[in-house]
Amino acid sequence: MQRLAGELAYTLGKRPSDKPLSNCWLYSFLKRWGDRVSSLKPSSLEITRAKATTPEHIGAYFENLEKAVALHMLQDRPELI
Repeated sequence: MQRLAGELAYTLGKRPSDKPLSNCWLYSFLKRWGDRVSSLKPSSLEITRAKATTPEHIGAYFENLEKAVALHMLQDRPELI
């Protein structure tokens, strides 16, 4: 979180470098927002789902997406997708 916050502050022009923010910043942030922020343990990907994610399946998905976007003339209207 410190690294991402440092990068965001740099991108927004609030800091001269994109180095991670300090532990002091982190503790203050958690003190202010602790009731709204929580950490979650990542769940593992199901083996059947992992096996189904092949380059062929992904390619077919994007081909179908491209056809659907063209069919509904959404190439220049991404806000409608």
